[in-house]
Amino acid sequence: MNTHAYFSQFITLHMQETGLSKVSTVKAMGYSNIAKGLRRLDALLQNDLSLAIALKSEIATAFSISETEVQDAIRESIRLKTQTDWQEYVEHFKPHAIVKTEYNRPQQITIAGLVGASKFKTISLVEQSSPITFVVQVLKVLPEGVPTFGRTVGFYINYAPERCVEFNILGEPVAMDDEAIQVEQVTIKV
Repeated sequence: MNTHAYFSQFITLHMQETGLSKVSTVKAMGYSNIAKGLRRLDALLQNDLSLAIALKSEIATAFSISETEVQDAIRESIRLKTQTDWQEYVEHFKPHAIVKTEYNRPQQITIAGLVGASKFKTISLVEQSSPITFVVQVLKVLPEGVPTFGRTVGFYINYAPERCVEFNILGEPVAMDDEAIQVEQVTIKV
């Protein structure tokens, strides 16, 4: 199965095995408002895993399968997506810094999503420069704080996908990790 569309293929396969059309599927899921059900089914066919989690009971009922089977398909979709995302991250990796702030998660999540606050946590380093210069480069541009994340308390430098060093606000190393720190993105769907 295609790793980018595992859950979509899971739904499609069960529709084919049961001989259910889209309309029949949403009816079997318990939707009386067919238009709403079709929108939900289309979202599932686009790999909307949040919706899949919320509707796992209805999906199981529609295809006469166990919720465990649906949950396993969701888990496999998440595992494959995580693996694919990591492979893409490694392929396109460039050393960079991440601002460490007093809050790991934005305090005003809607505002963070609207302004793209997560992007303010990443500091690009000069390509082809020596790793010895990375701390100096970061200290020159380190912000006092990041909107919705609070004041800056330090930073991380991702030297490689499997090597990260944490620094305090003065640029002194305080910890090492065997995996790069990544900034979680806040997205808003309208």
